[in-house]
Amino acid sequence: MEFQNNVTHVYLMGGHSTAILTPFHSQNVPVTRLVVAHEQYQHADFSQLKQSLSNQDIEIESWILPTTTSSDEVLQSFFELFNYEKNGEQDVLFNATGGPRHKVIAAYEAARSYDLPIYIVEPEQDSLFWLYPDYYPKIKLASNIKYFEFGKFRAVV
Repeated sequence: MEFQNNVTHVYLMGGHSTAILTPFHSQNVPVTRLVVAHEQYQHADFSQLKQSLSNQDIEIESWILPTTTSSDEVLQSFFELFNYEKNGEQDVLFNATGGPRHKVIAAYEAARSYDLPIYIVEPEQDSLFWLYPDYYPKIKLASNIKYFEFGKFRAVV
């Protein structure tokens, strides 16, 4: 499992705050850019998240998802996002740990169609597990998140 120097993680806002924090604090997971997919009403949360990660040496961007329960509309939005990201000069990974179930499933389907690596973070095990491709080895994550930093972040997501 080799990634280029520029690695973009796509994260769906909502759910486990450690799922987004932990990879940024681990030497075992390269991260240069984060794209947070969220609905418009979550933009204030995105701004707070961006502020809370401002001390990291990563670029953080927003992707606005449609506010709908239509899986087709959400899927189309993720197709557009992954198509845009795949045209860049970076590897793209999808973090499937958090978010509403129908949006996670739509994002998973779109990521698979672009042959993107997909992972989940299991905070209880301090590990990152690959859903696709499943032959990538589990990554043990560093658990060096400062309590203050985690608390500040937990209030966001």
